[in-house]
Amino acid sequence: MDLKKVKRRTTYFRFFSYSGFFALMLWLPVFMAAQSRDTTQWKLDGTLKTKFEWGLNSGDVRFNLRNSRIGLSGNLNRYAAYRVQVELSNEGKFDILDGFITLNLLKNGGIRLGQSSVPFENSYIITPSQSMFANRAFVGKFFTAGSRDIGAVAFYSIGDVFPLLLEGGVFNGGKINNPRWTKKPSLALRLTMGSLEHFRTSVKAYRYANEANNPDEEKDWLFWGADISYRKKDYLLQAEVMNRYDYNASRPADKNFTGAYLQSAYIFHCPFLKLFHSVTPAVRWDAMTCGLRRSGLDVHRVTAGLAFGLTDKPFDSCLRIDFEHYFVRNKSRELAGSDDHVSDNKLTLELLLVF
Repeated sequence: MDLKKVKRRTTYFRFFSYSGFFALMLWLPVFMAAQSRDTTQWKLDGTLKTKFEWGLNSGDVRFNLRNSRIGLSGNLNRYAAYRVQVELSNEGKFDILDGFITLNLLKNGGIRLGQSSVPFENSYIITPSQSMFANRAFVGKFFTAGSRDIGAVAFYSIGDVFPLLLEGGVFNGGKINNPRWTKKPSLALRLTMGSLEHFRTSVKAYRYANEANNPDEEKDWLFWGADISYRKKDYLLQAEVMNRYDYNASRPADKNFTGAYLQSAYIFHCPFLKLFHSVTPAVRWDAMTCGLRRSGLDVHRVTAGLAFGLTDKPFDSCLRIDFEHYFVRNKSRELAGSDDHVSDNKLTLELLLVF
């Protein structure tokens, strides 16, 4: 027997065996994913929001590119989904807003890992494309510790006619794009009943802890809130109340910071117009205070708006005109720490495009 031929054949056998094994290992995940795949489609979305503001008290004006967002989402298979969203210009800075993977471990539940919205704020407050007005309500602007953070969110839903959704999350507490180490992770819990299409209400709580090198900058807050939303055809009514308890506040009067809003809108469809599909008048009252029982409301505001819809979808792409009138009794710490024009009565012209 020729040993050279035997060695050559053995070498060939090992080569093809190993090649076949590695090819099988590479092909098997693709085959398994194909068997479980629900869809190969992915979705690209975006929001572009630009506005002109006129401070009626000061007489100052400015143009502002408020949002320029691009998002990509889709399903890898029936068990795994993804979402990525970036802000191209957040006051001149590039920000990663969303970057998470959702694992659907149960039929109606799963876990979301990465950077995402904290399950506490309402989507119609923090998402520009779903807002009734050019500017957010006080509870969305001054109360929260940031609408997004890095962490994990578990969720489970039941029911079809009147759905219930339970969400619980644990986060770093460093807000977006800050994967910091911490001994006190932030915790959020929210129970939502119903849907935005008809009637929805939710109760929620959020314990936010932000450790800092400077003790004066440390935050230890407990938020609680509740909201309702009612919609019947073209009429929409929404309300929310939120309280923030500051464990580090030195004065008892500064421990509770309370806010609320009530807003409503009605969509008038205009098929006879060429440019606009609808006209939507909206009105909002919102308020905030540090001592509701002691001194009443520190600040409240009335906002009246008129939105001209560019598509047939409600609260989508539109040309919006808003007027805000402030009633300031005591400037809160949050209001005083913002820019000089934050409490100016304003006239805002906004153009919002959603794609």
